[in-house]
Amino acid sequence: MKQLMDKGVWILRPAHLNEWETYSVFDSAFLCNQAQGVVTDEADKLLKGNLSGLKAAKALSMTYARCLASDDPRLKRNLSK
Repeated sequence: MKQLMDKGVWILRPAHLNEWETYSVFDSAFLCNQAQGVVTDEADKLLKGNLSGLKAAKALSMTYARCLASDDPRLKRNLSK
């Protein structure tokens, strides 16, 4: 998901993986999955609060955290389509 400002409102839109932000880089899938759990748990806690605007959009985007290998083919965008 990608955050955008539209008429003063923060929105999320589907985004290709090569547009996602890198939160952190890990030496193993295990460490990445462990950190992903922490991030998504924190996002869930934040979303239970009274958030709005950018804070709500950022918390929601945290729930989309994924672990990917640096050579994952989904990171390559097919520009011919």
